[in-house]
Amino acid sequence: ALVDNTDIPGLPAPFHMLIVYRALMLYAQYEEDEYMRATAERDYTRMMARLVSNQLPEVTLGGALA
Repeated sequence: ALVDNTDIPGLPAPFHMLIVYRALMLYAQYEEDEYMRATAERDYTRMMARLVSNQLPEVTLGGALA
């Protein structure tokens, strides 16, 4: 939770814009601005995919069972 102005998000620094993109999506919804929402959602989705690729372990296939 980001409470104070000096708080730092728990995710890696290159991905801090995810917070901004999500805020823009919510603001665009409030303002009923479909173009802003679509743009923010596109950027959010792209960066979230990069975050998942960067942070989750690589999926590998196991060996044979028998």
